[in-house]
Amino acid sequence: MTHEKNEKIYNALLNETELLSKEGVSTVEMARVMAKFLVTLTYDCAPSSDHATHLIMSAMMQRMEENIGPLEDD
Repeated sequence: MTHEKNEKIYNALLNETELLSKEGVSTVEMARVMAKFLVTLTYDCAPSSDHATHLIMSAMMQRMEENIGPLEDD
């Protein structure tokens, strides 16, 4: 997937979450539903359960690495 397509999808989802927030949906409610949606979609569309697990875990690891920041050499 191209970076542009990735950004387009991400921004569309962000816009939708902003609209739902204005309608009174809490961040926690939204996160819970989106997480369930992500897992369901990934397992339904991936060629195998192992592939689906890899996709989800890769996304989680990428976010964890962003939170940790660059590691310094000893």
